[in-house]
Amino acid sequence: MSEKERPKGVREEKSERILSPEEEAVVADFEREAALLPQLLGRDFRMPVKRGQPGGGDHWNFVKNEIQIDPLHVVERGREYALGVLTHEGTHRRISYPPNTLIRDEVWQETGFSFLFNAIEDPRVNGWASRRGAGLRDWISAYMRMDLAPGGDLDYRAKLREGVGFVPRFSQYGSEVIGYWFRSFEQEMRELEPWREKYRRGQIDQEEFERERAAFEKRRMTVDEYAEQYAPEMDPKVRTVLEKTWQAVTESIEEAPAGEPNNKDVLESAKESYRIRFEKVWPEVKKLVEEDKKDAAAGQMADENREDFMSGSPSAENPLSGLPPKAQKELRDAMQAMMEALAGKEGETQEEKDGEEGGGAMRVPLDDLSDETREALREAFDNLPEKQKKKLREKAEQTLEQAEDMLNEGIRPQGNPQTAETHAEAHAREEREARAQEKKKEREAKERERAREIQELRDRMERESESGRSPYEHARRELQPLIDEKMRQWQAIFSPQRHPRFISGFPTGVRLDMRSGKLMQWEARRAQGVAATPDFFEQKTTPDRRDFLFTFLVDLSGSMRGEKIEQTFRGLVFLTEVFAKIGLNFEVLGFHTLPTSERGRAGFVFKDRAQSLLQSAVKERVKKKIDTMFAEVGSSGASYNDDGPAVLWAAERLVQKPSRNRLLLVFSDGEPAPSRGYAGDSNDLKKQVEAVKKKHHINPFCIKLGRGSGDPSAYYEKYLIVDDVHKLAEALDNLLRLMVLNPVEFRTK
Repeated sequence: MSEKERPKGVREEKSERILSPEEEAVVADFEREAALLPQLLGRDFRMPVKRGQPGGGDHWNFVKNEIQIDPLHVVERGREYALGVLTHEGTHRRISYPPNTLIRDEVWQETGFSFLFNAIEDPRVNGWASRRGAGLRDWISAYMRMDLAPGGDLDYRAKLREGVGFVPRFSQYGSEVIGYWFRSFEQEMRELEPWREKYRRGQIDQEEFERERAAFEKRRMTVDEYAEQYAPEMDPKVRTVLEKTWQAVTESIEEAPAGEPNNKDVLESAKESYRIRFEKVWPEVKKLVEEDKKDAAAGQMADENREDFMSGSPSAENPLSGLPPKAQKELRDAMQAMMEALAGKEGETQEEKDGEEGGGAMRVPLDDLSDETREALREAFDNLPEKQKKKLREKAEQTLEQAEDMLNEGIRPQGNPQTAETHAEAHAREEREARAQEKKKEREAKERERAREIQELRDRMERESESGRSPYEHARRELQPLIDEKMRQWQAIFSPQRHPRFISGFPTGVRLDMRSGKLMQWEARRAQGVAATPDFFEQKTTPDRRDFLFTFLVDLSGSMRGEKIEQTFRGLVFLTEVFAKIGLNFEVLGFHTLPTSERGRAGFVFKDRAQSLLQSAVKERVKKKIDTMFAEVGSSGASYNDDGPAVLWAAERLVQKPSRNRLLLVFSDGEPAPSRGYAGDSNDLKKQVEAVKKKHHINPFCIKLGRGSGDPSAYYEKYLIVDDVHKLAEALDNLLRLMVLNPVEFRTK
């Protein structure tokens, strides 16, 4: 249990003790000698016995399937005690069954139930082991006597009074079940077991044995006798419930598999034993829990008002001010004694003494108060506003749950995923489940929105199909005026020069360059005796087409759904139509979850560089392929976007054809979200962009759609953020003019 889970004031015992060489030898000898004992009892010879941390306690770890022993128990409590613990843990392995497979979670998480369950299961285990032989019985008795002694591992009273302010009745009941069973069992072993052994050996007949057993049952220790001798401080209400339920408790303890049980025997026996606890014992113990909740809530009220109450002039709003004078005096005296006791403790910080809000570790000692004062506190609580009472009840119940977790800590198998949860574990799980449920709702809402958008796209495509126009054709018609305008403007940039002109710098030509001064420079060098090749002739140029290759890479992940993909689609239609009419070389690629093979990636090639759109059949195929972009953003793979591998893939395709001016344009809207196939540092987008620049001398340009998540400057040296996707076509026009007129800016050579 972590400090956060532990009740305020209940501190975990830790040991700084280092074993001496002699003690190390004792522990090592014990490990060698005792390792086989729990394996024999548990019928599991793969279950090792290992040394745990000093002061860490003894337990069976289900996950590792090993029993850990506390070396301090061996050297300080003795070999008999440690053997008793190993007997107990090994028997747990043999006959105990994971409770969460048979008990509903909501029942297990009720305050008080889990400790009741464990308090009956331990005697069930010890009783079964004790009947396997006198030696096992002696070892069980050795460890039980020590644990039940004042200050022993099963004496929780001091910790509970410090952490809760009183010993909850449900914890008293569980502790006394263990104590009463053990004292009664010892009496039975002492007085009746010799007769049972004679009967087994045939020295007496059944009639004589039954006569002796009947006589013993008349002598068996009663609850009152046990309380008088071993538990004089037992709460009267606890004693009443113990008497009322003891027959059922005995039935649950004695419901254990006989002989050499198999798994089915263990399961059936556990089912019946657990049923008895739930149906016959728990209803009565639950009444004690309700009493504890009332006391805990009243104690919480006193804790939170203690400082004002002890100030000498408490406020009128303080509920403790309304207590009868006698009750006020008794409460002040108890609080003062508690503070003096805490102040006298050595080694505590002031923070530990003062505690946190509500008194922290300083719990009002309800057990030191008379019944009249405790009842007065309950009445004061009942008079509080309902909202305040609810808040105090929640805090009080949390304190009781934390206390129960502490009680179970010593007797609950460790690390067992099938062992029912502690309250703290359950609350943590519930918080995780609530967060998961919220995320699920968010996902479902996004899925519904995604389905709605896809349906809208399908409806629109169906309408356009009915009208004889595809999405591509519909966008082309809308953009036709802009396409015609930009085609004429870009024609002048990309088309061959219509009129030849004279270029200087040639050794021969049809005329001299009289403007640049090259002729005078050549004559001066010649006069100095320096040989020089003439470069002052002009020649007519032959018209040529500018050398450009373009690749458009489109993010088709789910975040592009809606207006972003629609406007990107329009931009691509605009580019495709203009470039096709001019005759430029380009290709259109897409990506989300990018396949690792080139064959798998073929589905993301929307327009191949080799395809000429001047051929009508080819253009129709390209148009239909580009139309599928809408379906891609709604596909299952659209949950991811493998930007880094996609940029590298596009660049490697781009360099396959010789050209001095290669331009890679990436359309995206956010951060990379790599799929499982590309998880890893080597596929990082920034690293891939740098690799493309260094290896292929291509400087990718990113068009960021919208101001949402993702900063393109973190990955791309050159980028453009388009806030209004409706203006994407105009932005592309300006950008491509810049790229064509200044191509050197977009390469790294």
